[in-house]
Amino acid sequence: MLLSSTTILNALPALDEISRERLPVRVALPIAQIRRRLKTEAESIEQVRESLVESHAMRDPAGAMVPAVDKQGEPLPGSVRVADADAFNRDLNELLSHQHDVTAPLIDPADLDALSLKPETLEALLFLFREVSPSIATAALDHADGTLARTEAMPVRVGG
Repeated sequence: MLLSSTTILNALPALDEISRERLPVRVALPIAQIRRRLKTEAESIEQVRESLVESHAMRDPAGAMVPAVDKQGEPLPGSVRVADADAFNRDLNELLSHQHDVTAPLIDPADLDALSLKPETLEALLFLFREVSPSIATAALDHADGTLARTEAMPVRVGG
């Protein structure tokens, strides 16, 4: 199946969350398999992100990356200034929307019925379900306006 980088980055914390639960083997094994595969993809995404930071970072005369600063002018640990924010954002958005071909075992959502999961956890894992039952789809809805709740991409630090 094709998964965007954003989907992969959003799915990992959700997979980590349900991996801590006691699950039947028929569910635990596919969860462990997809988690391992997505971690490998996430490592590749992080390597490309780091190279984007390196290539877009503002440099001082000595060639060192210039740290980002807060409103008081204090350096933000682990963050750097970028020379061209629009170009960096364009490249970062391209990275986050990149499609990865991932072989993922599908699971029956009924196998997770015994778990108490947050709607955003379910939404992040919808791609893993063989069939989304109406009860699962309803649980993933934002009850305020009837649309799917949006999860943001993992925060992407501008520093290593």
